[in-house]
Amino acid sequence: MKARTTECPQGHEYTPENTYIHMQGRKMNKHCRKCIYARRNRTARRKTVRDDLVKNFGEVEGLKIFEKLRNGIK
Repeated sequence: MKARTTECPQGHEYTPENTYIHMQGRKMNKHCRKCIYARRNRTARRKTVRDDLVKNFGEVEGLKIFEKLRNGIK
């Protein structure tokens, strides 16, 4: 028999104040949920910037600029 889960996979404790029940019935820590959505948004923004650079500067030059921006090099 499986013991009751008291922590999320990232180690955050499940409490009534910070627990979200997903539509499929899974428990999710609200902090982890925010992290997941923030990561998705960062990825989407990154893809949009990359696509715009490729469109405006061509594939090779656009990807070079994107890598420089991503690595913090001007």
